[in-house]
Amino acid sequence: MGMDVFGREPSAECGEYFRANIWGWGPLHSLMEETCSDLLGEELITAMSYNEGQGPDGQDVCTAMADRLERAVGDQEREFVAESSLRVDAKGRLLSDEEIAGMAPGDTFSPYRIDAEFVRKWIQFLRHCGGFSVF
Repeated sequence: MGMDVFGREPSAECGEYFRANIWGWGPLHSLMEETCSDLLGEELITAMSYNEGQGPDGQDVCTAMADRLERAVGDQEREFVAESSLRVDAKGRLLSDEEIAGMAPGDTFSPYRIDAEFVRKWIQFLRHCGGFSVF
């Protein structure tokens, strides 16, 4: 399960298709919401959280998104996290409410996380997709 993102008019192979699993799309979507909401608008940002084929129509918006995301990531190697009530342990195992209650807050983590390299691959897709649709 996840999001399949298809370029509308790709100019290179890297702009044809991008895949994010269910754990990766959340933080990527949150990062786009933080950095690009004025480019996309609230309605489109919300629609891009569903598999209904929504996304910007043209390359100009995607290039502007890529520029902003590139500035946000820079040369950092950090993780980007979308917080959630779902929690995992350090090994990535989903935890029950009972297990969470017995653990220190710093010992549980949101499973919705991506690294900077994943964001850079998304940026590359954006630079060559010609607009995109999220399915």
